[in-house]
Amino acid sequence: MITRFVLRTLLALTPVWVILGTYAIIDPFCVLYEYEDYTGKSNTHISPAMISTETFLRNKEFLNYDSFIVGSSLVIGTKTEDWRKHLPPESSPYVFWGNGLTLEGLTSFVKYLASETEIRNALIPVNYETLQRIEDYDAFGPYMYAQQYFKVENGNRLVWHISWIQHYVAEFAFLALILDYTAPDLFQAFTSPFLVKHPLHYSTVTNDYWRGDTDSIISNNADTYYTQYAEKFLIDADSSEVYERCITKRHGKCLTEVAETLKREGVNYRLVITPHYGKKRLHPSDIAFLRSVFGKDRVYDFSGKNDISADKRNFYDPLHFRPHVGAMIMDSIYGGGDEVVDTAQ
Repeated sequence: MITRFVLRTLLALTPVWVILGTYAIIDPFCVLYEYEDYTGKSNTHISPAMISTETFLRNKEFLNYDSFIVGSSLVIGTKTEDWRKHLPPESSPYVFWGNGLTLEGLTSFVKYLASETEIRNALIPVNYETLQRIEDYDAFGPYMYAQQYFKVENGNRLVWHISWIQHYVAEFAFLALILDYTAPDLFQAFTSPFLVKHPLHYSTVTNDYWRGDTDSIISNNADTYYTQYAEKFLIDADSSEVYERCITKRHGKCLTEVAETLKREGVNYRLVITPHYGKKRLHPSDIAFLRSVFGKDRVYDFSGKNDISADKRNFYDPLHFRPHVGAMIMDSIYGGGDEVVDTAQ
């Protein structure tokens, strides 16, 4: 009787065993085992915060990182090889970033790095989305909670792993990833908002990352690329040219904490309000607040209508600018480059 009950229970739980078993074998999010190189390890969104942290911890003792590009996915347009030209010769730059980063996440990043190493230089790209997003990650569900990293956010390791398993089940992501592991050709026909057909490429030294072969695709056939993503670049003609004010008292507390940490550590930092194809300008009150907290000579505003935002070929999508734009911005803020012309009327 008991044996029959146990067998029935085990059979009823077969889907659970399949899901947990394939999760353990595939390690779809690269969270169970150690990896020196995360490039090509998964066709889903691995946590950039985890990759940034683990690569940093593995290399910091012998590479002596002291200069950091810190932020959200906006860092894709800022490369360490371009930044190095504006740093002291002995500098060792590194990219530390998180997906869907909140202001609380940015605060944690800066404080974590300050506790782990000496920060001499910092470059922090932000935009309206970064500045207005302050809610705790769990407000976005298990996927966004999993995108943070417990070592940086002082989170719970078990809860973090459970969040990844929840994400594995959500949107049938487990089915797609099993297909990717066993039948790659069938995977190409499977679609899910949590899957990527062109995985990100990460540097094992600087943690720079690239969107697969997207840049070469744009360089070889820009018209095809921008036609394919034409809907993303549509601009509402009736929309305001200025964002609503987004920095409240709570936002200001986080930003002040970031600025105070940088100043206390004696960091040579720059905060860049990045351009985007929508051509909207950050609200003047928000810009004024940033300059009052970080320093007028430390905040650079590239939002709104200008030479960069006027050309969609400068962007992968409306929010993420390409590396040649990042190099142009660095030349502008550190000197040695042409000034970006504001074209607003």
